[in-house]
Amino acid sequence: MKARNAQITRQVNVDDVVQLYDRLEKAKAHYRSSFDFYIEINNDDGMLTDDVIQRAFKKSLAFFTSPVKNDIGSVIIERMKAQGIKYLVPDIYSEGQLKSLTGRFN
Repeated sequence: MKARNAQITRQVNVDDVVQLYDRLEKAKAHYRSSFDFYIEINNDDGMLTDDVIQRAFKKSLAFFTSPVKNDIGSVIIERMKAQGIKYLVPDIYSEGQLKSLTGRFN
């Protein structure tokens, strides 16, 4: 982490980097213990290979295509189906609402 910072043109204050790193390490422990699905990918030089990316993709795909096991999630999905809603982004939006909000879907 410090070595990477030293190699870049616009360096970040080392104390800030260390503080952020510590916060992220604590957050990782929380995420691992709070969620069934957690992936951490090492992107150090030479570590981010096609095989690593493909394994992470397959694990992610399996998670996102598996049935919902959470009671609250199941209720939300049933409500969405009943209302003909397809997308969930922090609130439930219809496809038309998403299109108007983003202007990115044609």
